[in-house]
Amino acid sequence: MKTRGTLAVTADPTTTIQQLFVRHQSKVLERRQSDRRLSREVSESLAASLPEDELEERRLMPLLDCIDELPPKSQEVIRLRYFSEHGPGEIAAMLGRSVVGVNAALVKARGVLRECVTKSLGSQ
Repeated sequence: MKTRGTLAVTADPTTTIQQLFVRHQSKVLERRQSDRRLSREVSESLAASLPEDELEERRLMPLLDCIDELPPKSQEVIRLRYFSEHGPGEIAAMLGRSVVGVNAALVKARGVLRECVTKSLGSQ
């Protein structure tokens, strides 16, 4: 098991999916608390009631499959940005590219992923 940022990357995609789900729940809770629209108790209750592993796995598996279908350079940029949580400036420095180039690669890769996931979910 490797640790990249706050996400442990394992050979088992289910573990990675669970980590992404937990991180997502945490971010939802933080966002709701920062908006001050809901009390902390209500926010925690809502976060706890989010759909469990099976539903999230059905949503995340197509995304992970689509990431695997990206060209290697696009995969690298996506993984550095979203799995390792590096900013575009950090990624640019790591890869010897400009920040504009990294942002353009991210926009393009996200577009391809959006189409791929939409197509995948539509065929289920």
